[in-house]
Amino acid sequence: MTRSIDVGVHAKKLTVSLARTLEICPGDKILIRRNGRSAGLINGQVLTVSCIQTDGSLETKEGKLIPPAFRHFGHGYVVTSYKSQGRTHDQVVIAAEQLDAKSAYVACSRGRKEAQIFTPSKEHLFQKLGRPADRLAATDVIGSSRSAFWQREKQLAWQRAAKDADFLHAAFSHSRAHEIELGR
Repeated sequence: MTRSIDVGVHAKKLTVSLARTLEICPGDKILIRRNGRSAGLINGQVLTVSCIQTDGSLETKEGKLIPPAFRHFGHGYVVTSYKSQGRTHDQVVIAAEQLDAKSAYVACSRGRKEAQIFTPSKEHLFQKLGRPADRLAATDVIGSSRSAFWQREKQLAWQRAAKDADFLHAAFSHSRAHEIELGR
């Protein structure tokens, strides 16, 4: 018997992933990739494994107990600069082909004592640092278009008003002339 699942209705209940083996030892850093409220786990948290229980649960140096059924984590030795926002470490290593000024600031400011940048081309990296980092908001993108739109609408409204005025003027002028002719 085959049953179909309405993915739209059950999307929050489904997790699609490939099964893989992740070797974990005491002392390893792990990155939590999904909230686990019942265990007090927060997406983006980096924890250090202190002990692996016989049931498969993980104890951490930070005092968390990761249940054996919770598998939304990976090795936490490397994180993106966005995942690391709000954190400070003594040393950070940045590997990047290109960064804009804002991303470079976010990445480098994570290091309290040292930030090392590794790149295949220093010239290319410096060239890209000068480009603006701010993405335009939708209102900025349509702002000039909106202004042009309203200018055009205003122009068309004046043209319609002029055409209507000409029509009314002709109609009134014509009817008077017609009345005058009829009155003779």
